[in-house]
Amino acid sequence: MLPTYDLNKIKFSTGEATFKRAVGLYECGKVTEIGQLGGYYSALVLGAKPYRVSVSARNYKQGHCTCYLGEKDTLCKHMVALAIHAVMDGKPLSDKDKEFSHGIECNGRCGMLNKEELEVFKKSITESMRYIKPYRGPSRTWFANQDSLQEGCNRLSAVISNVQVSRQVADILVKLLLRLERKVSRGGVDDSNGIVGGLAGELVALLEQFARIDPTCIDAFEPLCGKEYCFGWEEPLVRILDERDAEEYNRQLEESENMRSNKKKEAEIIKAFKDKKFIDEDMAGFITDKIVEAMPTLKGAIDKYNMNPKDMIRFQMVSEMCWAERERKGLTFKQISVALKVPQYKLKDIEKSGVKTITVDILERYINFLGLNEWFNSWKKNNTDVYERLSKNKR
Repeated sequence: MLPTYDLNKIKFSTGEATFKRAVGLYECGKVTEIGQLGGYYSALVLGAKPYRVSVSARNYKQGHCTCYLGEKDTLCKHMVALAIHAVMDGKPLSDKDKEFSHGIECNGRCGMLNKEELEVFKKSITESMRYIKPYRGPSRTWFANQDSLQEGCNRLSAVISNVQVSRQVADILVKLLLRLERKVSRGGVDDSNGIVGGLAGELVALLEQFARIDPTCIDAFEPLCGKEYCFGWEEPLVRILDERDAEEYNRQLEESENMRSNKKKEAEIIKAFKDKKFIDEDMAGFITDKIVEAMPTLKGAIDKYNMNPKDMIRFQMVSEMCWAERERKGLTFKQISVALKVPQYKLKDIEKSGVKTITVDILERYINFLGLNEWFNSWKKNNTDVYERLSKNKR
């Protein structure tokens, strides 16, 4: 009876260390006296001493070995070595056969897949996704389910690694990311071990590399925008898209922030408005005019991206209060992010006065966390229109 598994099945569902040791045994001719009886393969594997080994032709993890691990019903290198012999029939292994995936890698090469390559790529992804199954069985099957998730993720890593960089491939990878999200959030997949989440993180990192190598790939991130997902895997990619759309404005804004840090100009503004508790619309307009006067090109960027610098200036006091209170308490963005369960960049947007991306719910939670509620209520009373505009931002 021929084995129902192949070398890929063995490689993708076995730990790296065990697989490599098994390959070593196989290549050194340590698998001897091979036999077959009743749906099982048997052999004498020469390890630290000779071990009697058997594995099923249907499932190489089912079998026995007289070594220390085998006596405890644990898959060992001797069983894997026999399984490799069963599928290879003594033939030599190629370098690719022995190659073990260490996660998703980018080769940096640009290029489109032809029709046949595209079909193979999509088919391989679909086949790998079959191993990412929901968990609905009894508790005794949980470990087998997690093994299946690991195998599926290993297979996907191998399929995706070294694929050429292109918008064509980026579209497919974004769809894959969304499929993984649906499987975990609504498809019954138990990812308590973080196996699928780890793969999703590597996939996002790969797409970030795609964006740096070929900026047209950023357009593929569009389907990730305007929706709420359970795990936030997509947020770095949405961020890249937002930054690309506002690249010119962000560059000008950075120059504006550098100008703000100029102590002399800060002193002039503080002196001019020292009797005002909050900066009103007229005062913000005056400051905006002064900034545009110093940086004429900023006006074009403001008009192009429909930004409201007056709101940014009026909100700046909130940003400064948050920054000062956070510094006073010796807190980092990471600590607050963990406590509030929100992305760090959302908190940084508040302290950068990024009124286009600030969401009111996170703002209120941050204010409450810092203990600035009383002061903030006073600010809202004097800046009702700004707060209302912030409330319209997408979450």
